[in-house]
Amino acid sequence: MSDDTEKDQNISFSKLRHSASLGNADAQILLAVLFMQGALGGELDFPTNMIEAEAASGNGRAQDIMGYFSLQGTGGMPQSSEQAIEWFKKAASNGQSLAALRLGRIYSSGEFVKKDDAEAFKWYKLAADSGEPESQCFIGACYLMPMVVAQDIEKAFNYLSLSASQGFDSAIYNLGLMYFEGIYVKQNYKQALALFEEAGNLGHLQAQLNASYIYDKGMVGVPRDKIKANRWLGKARREHSDEFF
Repeated sequence: MSDDTEKDQNISFSKLRHSASLGNADAQILLAVLFMQGALGGELDFPTNMIEAEAASGNGRAQDIMGYFSLQGTGGMPQSSEQAIEWFKKAASNGQSLAALRLGRIYSSGEFVKKDDAEAFKWYKLAADSGEPESQCFIGACYLMPMVVAQDIEKAFNYLSLSASQGFDSAIYNLGLMYFEGIYVKQNYKQALALFEEAGNLGHLQAQLNASYIYDKGMVGVPRDKIKANRWLGKARREHSDEFF
């Protein structure tokens, strides 16, 4: 970064802080988001009181930020998963799909609370129906496997398609599996390969390996191509050497 660019950035941050200190809610939230992203340099604490009033008044984005600060023990807040979950639930109830996603992750991982798949599904479903792609993929997988709910292949395909349309790699990969196996759709190796390649180009390991396998073996609609098979295998090795190779 040039000296002039850094100077301009510091001026912008200064103006943003000033606007936030005058009670501008948008400035307060933007400043908090920049803090969460580590864009405020070496500042270790964030003046949480600037957005706490907004959160208390029902601002869903501010509630989500307060939940994040509480969960991470940052922004001047002590770490408290209970307080975080309370804020996230308020935010999710106010239409914040990211907060609902965070709750889904919390309950599905069991990292901060006792693992609860049904509760996780509830929050992921709320986020998914608000258009959040990771949640759409999770719900699609639940209906496909099935997990938590009864299997519903049509719903699985629809949720995965919604997620894939937003470029979520795992959803694209799972759609590829459905075409590869002929689940809900007519078996189509060429379409499966196209989806595996799309997900593989986004860095999805298993999609890369599946693309390599299809080219290596050759299947209906896809001629055998050792060069492309090796290319995909090489991509997987380069991008995931610490995982499986």
